Amino acid sequence: MPAFPLTRAAIVGFGGSLLTAFGAAGAGGTPVGDGPLVGTPFEALRYGHGQMLAVGCVYAGVLVLAVAWVQLGIAVRHGAIDTAGMFRTSALWALPLLTCPPLFSRDLYSYVAQGALAAHGLDPYTTGSSRLPLALHENVHWVWQDTPTPYGPVHIILTRAIASVTGENVVAGVLLTRLVFAAGLVLLAAALPGICRVVGTRPEFALWFAVANPLMLVLVLGGGHNDMLAIGLLAAATLFVLRRNHFAGLALLALAVAVKATMLVALPFLLWSVSRRLHLAVGKALAAMVPTFVVATVLAGHGFGWVQALGSTSLIVNWMSLPTGLGEVLGQALSLDWGDRELLIECMRAVGMATLAVLVVVLWWRSRSGAPAVVLRNATLALTLAAILLPATLPWYFSWAIALGAVLPWSAVSWTRARLACASAGAVWLVVCDYPTGEAAVYDWNYVGITLAIAALIGAAAVYLEPERVEVAV
Repeated sequence: MPAFPLTRAAIVGFGGSLLTAFGAAGAGGTPVGDGPLVGTPFEALRYGHGQMLAVGCVYAGVLVLAVAWVQLGIAVRHGAIDTAGMFRTSALWALPLLTCPPLFSRDLYSYVAQGALAAHGLDPYTTGSSRLPLALHENVHWVWQDTPTPYGPVHIILTRAIASVTGENVVAGVLLTRLVFAAGLVLLAAALPGICRVVGTRPEFALWFAVANPLMLVLVLGGGHNDMLAIGLLAAATLFVLRRNHFAGLALLALAVAVKATMLVALPFLLWSVSRRLHLAVGKALAAMVPTFVVATVLAGHGFGWVQALGSTSLIVNWMSLPTGLGEVLGQALSLDWGDRELLIECMRAVGMATLAVLVVVLWWRSRSGAPAVVLRNATLALTLAAILLPATLPWYFSWAIALGAVLPWSAVSWTRARLACASAGAVWLVVCDYPTGEAAVYDWNYVGITLAIAALIGAAAVYLEPERVEVAV
């Protein structure tokens, strides 16, 4: 089989990213009412055959990007690309996705509304977006229009600052919010090589798996999720802790938690890297994290209301959360009415939370050697379990584990074709498991079957497209 030049993979991936961004103008989470395309030839992408074309462009673009990512992974396996090449390729693929409408989610509109609430002097931890002017709240998904914000003070500080600049301009708010959260991708890319040097693994692989990944680019960056900033801060915190700059690392971790509370799952594991004397590690954590968190809370100006609002995510009911899925299956099997079925789901969710707590404690205790590879492996497993066992699971939650899992030693020495295939198929399916508009599709079983089949084909490409030799051309 002939070799592929790596430049072709980079260019093909850029074409896929560009095609996806173009299709998002009609098939993504476009603004309600008069959007920026009104009065331009591109307005046709929002209706009829034009919208069908846009939908096709999104899916075709994701598949093209995924194939290019597979090729890039093959090159990494063969040692045919260096860290600088990975930086350039990842940046090239990310650029088109910075300026398109939100993809596979409408959360960006919720963020804009949350910032606007704070900018209007309202408390986003007690007030929903329905209190805002029509242009701001009508773009928020109906589920969240009267739901308090479950995000921490750093999220509020940033979105409030953005809202003070963009006002009621929804498009400007969306683009600037995504750009601010994209700083997390930069932090992630900057931190991973340093973590790899500590652990003794290959930074090119980590960058391929965690930064150039279509899940990270299309879903997390293109979707504009604040998870991007949270995991970037988590990766930076991990690097500082592993390099024994404990105070800075723990302060960064506090900032990550102040964006997304689930980043707190990594704290007990990183404590073993701070000191094997637990009282010393806890003391350092309190000294670094509490002041950071207090300052952020004071600057946000809305207290700790977000802690109570964390439960709002339980409004999401889908089988991607293992406890929720089991509750639904048992409810169907027992032919329960909806009220009893809801009670059963809540019971299963409580069992899931208890199971998660026990498993995290077990993994934490197994990390007590403090060896970086062991700490990161078990922290990755804990973040994976959190994504699966929390009451609500959404596709981009798996980015939490990817951020740290990319640096694990096993990935450097035994990343087989089968693992490459599974990673590729899983990443592609998580990107497209919902509709590009952001509406849930996990109960459209025909859609689920088709997307799983497509993802499996991408996984197979990881096995069958591998060349006999690889040319270094980036």
